[in-house]
Amino acid sequence: MAYLLVHFTGESENGEQIYFSVSQDGLHWTDLGNGPAVISDIGEKGVRDPFLIRNCLDDRFYLLATDLRIASQKGWDKAQYAGSCGIIIWSSDNLIDWRRPEKAVFPFIQELHGGCVWAPEAVFSEEKMAYMVYWASMVERKQRIYAAFTRDFHDFTDFSQIIERQNHIIDTTYAEENGYFYRFSAEEAMGGITGEYGSSLCGTDYECMSEGPLPGMGSMEGPIIFYMREKKKWCLYADDIGKGAGYIPFIADTLAEGRFTRLSEQDFDMGKRRKRHGSILEITDGEYERLIQYYGIYG
Repeated sequence: MAYLLVHFTGESENGEQIYFSVSQDGLHWTDLGNGPAVISDIGEKGVRDPFLIRNCLDDRFYLLATDLRIASQKGWDKAQYAGSCGIIIWSSDNLIDWRRPEKAVFPFIQELHGGCVWAPEAVFSEEKMAYMVYWASMVERKQRIYAAFTRDFHDFTDFSQIIERQNHIIDTTYAEENGYFYRFSAEEAMGGITGEYGSSLCGTDYECMSEGPLPGMGSMEGPIIFYMREKKKWCLYADDIGKGAGYIPFIADTLAEGRFTRLSEQDFDMGKRRKRHGSILEITDGEYERLIQYYGIYG
């Protein structure tokens, strides 16, 4: 068992493409390749906030990303209010051979005069036997979280708004533990990453885990949550945009307790590249070895 982290690095010439890093424990990372592992040459010809999933319905990997390239001098105002209303999607059978990317455009966001589609992620719904793909869109001058369902990451149905706050909410991520769903979000009004829990994926009964940002997670965004099986602990990575430090890990025994402890610097190694908003997928030892053999170790 090992882990694959997909991420972008920043607003440099090639920073808004997708980079791979691998780890055997989820805390010490080895960067792969001497450049991006996956490149978008469609849409805005740049991608951010990648999310990787192994589809339980067809055992194929799908890679989703925000269609955005700030390095092209687009500017943040234009990116939010007049940006792409679609996401970039790749698929692969082996994490090495990636099919040419496609751009999935959401007409209903255009109908709402939405200004962008940011930070797409996906979570499986047992009830619908389909994946809920969700993202943030600027509608009526506020970022909200919207969702649609898909089985093949090509056709999408059942569009809805699922999260709204008093101010912007720019990204969120889900995890499930003992029949409860937990979501961790970057909220502007709260100034960092918040936590909630509810009894169903699309329910309206979510309750806050703390009054403000989770302890130690102020001025952070891009949360990643995953379970480390060997350690039997949850790990939440947060992108420290306040200090420009990139991802930092926090550890919890259970999500229900909601007590995340920030690891000291000697307890983790994020590798040589700066890691911005991305996702982590559990992979097999064989997939880990093949990725290293194919892409090579950075540097």
